[in-house]
Amino acid sequence: ASFGAAAVDGAGALYVAWLRTGNPDKDMFCKIPSGGTCAGAIVLPLPSGGALAETDQPFPVLAPGGAVYVVAGRYIDDDVVVWTSTDGGRAFGAPTVVAPGSFPGKSNVDDMLLATRTYGGGANRPGSSFLMSSSHVGLGFGLVACVCTRPAGPTSSFSFSGLSTADNVNLSSSLALDQNGDPVEAFSTQGTSPTVGFYRYGGSGPIGTQQDWKGPTLVAQGDLARLAGGPAGLFLLSEDRAPGSARMTQVDIRKYDPAAHVFGAPRTLADEAVAEPVAGGALYENQETGHLAVAWPRYTASGAPMMQLWTSTTGGKTWSGPTDIAIIASGYAQADNARLAVADNGRVSLTFQDGNGLELESVNPS
Repeated sequence: ASFGAAAVDGAGALYVAWLRTGNPDKDMFCKIPSGGTCAGAIVLPLPSGGALAETDQPFPVLAPGGAVYVVAGRYIDDDVVVWTSTDGGRAFGAPTVVAPGSFPGKSNVDDMLLATRTYGGGANRPGSSFLMSSSHVGLGFGLVACVCTRPAGPTSSFSFSGLSTADNVNLSSSLALDQNGDPVEAFSTQGTSPTVGFYRYGGSGPIGTQQDWKGPTLVAQGDLARLAGGPAGLFLLSEDRAPGSARMTQVDIRKYDPAAHVFGAPRTLADEAVAEPVAGGALYENQETGHLAVAWPRYTASGAPMMQLWTSTTGGKTWSGPTDIAIIASGYAQADNARLAVADNGRVSLTFQDGNGLELESVNPS
């Protein structure tokens, strides 16, 4: 019922969380050894004392000290559910339900990050607080603070203003941290004149309101934006409209300038149409090595839809690829579908959803 949000640890183990179709849907988790398969998926337990209303996409989040969290928003209940594992993801207890108002108010949760520092006067604690972006007829941001304590700490969320009503239709979002640990939230629209742009946190004021966020800053005529940040810098991936073109054909990547607060000139990785309309790819940066990976669906010479991979070990200065890594079945066409994770040894794991279900491909590009 969802894409497979992924994280990877230093040993190359992959952590994947997803929704399994049912009545109701079930929140699932699996820890997969490097190069292995999901041998024992876990159905995450319900909160004690009540049934779990349907969540949005669950996300695995790895914290210092070995804690593993799975975090999911609940649109209808306007809250956030957090499962905690203290044994590396082997078992999870009953979840903490963070108070209503912690959810950003949009039905699609697109990214979930661990906060690396305090924001807005110390209202959260690094290592146990989460930043989330959401979208759908608007753009949302939320801070869920200190959820590993009881009671849970302060939470806040809001919807960005400043985008036109027409551009709010079918909005998508992506969230990453810049070199200062400040969140940047990119958005892309799919209206009559699609655009890619971003908001950025100003660094000092209340993060849970739009007051200290700057933007929107427009980047390109394009859509399907994805962000990734780490030691190599902050990067933005999107499908853009080439000069003189009537449609989106170029898959471009841009690097963020933290001093000027702008994304630089695009580097084009591909200049062909994607496999299906509104079918996005994935971007990931290893948090230790800065190793970058991009996955994007394209047609092969024979007309078959294929997931292709590009990698960079030079901070985006040079790229290897594309390499065909996975055949895509019908039913892939979603704006937020594929996810990547790159281990410290360079092994790349890709999850995506198509008509066959949730797919996993794991490769050593070298």
